[in-house]
Amino acid sequence: MPPFSVYSFESPSKLLKVHLDQHEGIVCNAPKRFVRQALKVGLLSVQDVETCLTMTDDRNLISHTYIEAHTQ
Repeated sequence: MPPFSVYSFESPSKLLKVHLDQHEGIVCNAPKRFVRQALKVGLLSVQDVETCLTMTDDRNLISHTYIEAHTQ
């Protein structure tokens, strides 16, 4: 199991999406896309983006897997 809660990922992720839309005029629907856009406008560092992309992959594995061993 990843060292974070899915909830600790979802809330900041959605906040970043809203910020990009309302303050930067950037509309993105995919989490990886708006994380990369946040890097382009200077909201996140390269290290932050790498961490967020890893968290996105881990979140997707948890949310979309039907193999019980991956969820424990």
